[in-house]
Amino acid sequence: MTLEAMFPGTAVLVPMRATSVDEALEELAEVLAHAHGLSAGHVLTQLREREQLGSTAIGEGLALPHGRGEIERTVGALGISPEGIPWGDVPVHVVIALLSPLASTEHVKALAKIGRMFADGRLVAELRAAASATLARERFVGSPQ
Repeated sequence: MTLEAMFPGTAVLVPMRATSVDEALEELAEVLAHAHGLSAGHVLTQLREREQLGSTAIGEGLALPHGRGEIERTVGALGISPEGIPWGDVPVHVVIALLSPLASTEHVKALAKIGRMFADGRLVAELRAAASATLARERFVGSPQ
């Protein structure tokens, strides 16, 4: 699964309006559902359930909320908050929401790939500076995988 397939142009939101974790989950659930033909309510439920288990903020200004559902392949949405969203004790500028199939380990591979991409913090800075969803997507899917 490539990032290009997981994150079509309609699955990128710049800038996010959210000022809280729950607002961010709501915003990205809507974007993810619209881009991939899913139920926004179902996506939001999955993202909230995972977030209740523990924060999905992983540092370097990045959060990776994710869930699993009755879908065929892993899909995602990317949101950029230039101002930052308070996510526990850290501000988050890049939020990547994923939804993966129930009977698959695809989500683990996707999370690991994305985690490696953001390991040094440079990509968060580049995405945070993106002036449009198109530019943010180009920087994200064009990053070394």
